[in-house]
Parts: sequence; structure tokens; C-alpha cells
Amino acid sequence: MKVKNLEITEIRAVKVDSKNRKVTLKILFSNDTPLSKEIVLEEDFQGMTDKLLKWIKQIKREQDNDMDDNILGGISIVNIKNDEDVIDRAPKGFYRLDQRLDGVKGIRSASEYIKAYGQLLTMEEIIFKK
Repeated sequence: MKVKNLEITEIRAVKVDSKNRKVTLKILFSNDTPLSKEIVLEEDFQGMTDKLLKWIKQIKREQDNDMDDNILGGISIVNIKNDEDVIDRAPKGFYRLDQRLDGVKGIRSASEYIKAYGQLLTMEEIIFKK
């Protein structure tokens, strides 16, 4: 049986599709390789955070699942040390990102819209930082 301890250092939105409300997240860890995931921005930010943490655990469990002859070799446990901090602060980061997307949609001037849209394409919003 393997036990893997992870610590999330940062969750960052690296690419935003404002039309479909799709966001590509980059999840950085203190002692492991980073992950990328594309999600659709929903109104339930707490639920999005829970789904994201479950997905991280599933992916990391599958990466470490080695098939040796040991009876407990296929069992692995993934612990995220700072999951409570992520659950507390990541929904606020998703809310900020949602507000920025809504702000771009509310612009009526063409020049201001182009400027805001350009900023949206090049931005990297931090959802969570340790």
C-alpha cells in the first residue's frame, strides 16, 4: 500500500474562453509534477473546488498505481495536506474570475471591450496560492 502526501502550492487559470466559460487550470505542487485541467465555470464555486480536489486525488492515485506482486501493491492513498485551505480560499478565486468574465460581458463600448478582451486572453488569474 502506497501513501502519497501532496501539498498544493498554487492553482492558476492560464487560459480563459469567455464565450464557453471554459478555464484551463494549472495546479502546482510543492513536491510533485504539475497538472492541467480544463473546467467549465459554474455558479457553484464550492462544488467546483470539491470536484477539482477529487480529480487531483484520482489522477495522482492512477499515476502511482503500480502493479507489483504484493497483495496491497495496487492500493494507494493520496492525502492533500492543505486541502482545507484550498476548500476555504479557492471558491473566492473562482468568484473573482467569474466577476471578471461578467465584467467583460457588460462592456458596451467597442474599444473598451477589445481592450478588456485582450487583457482576458493574456491574464493568468491566481485561484489559490499557499
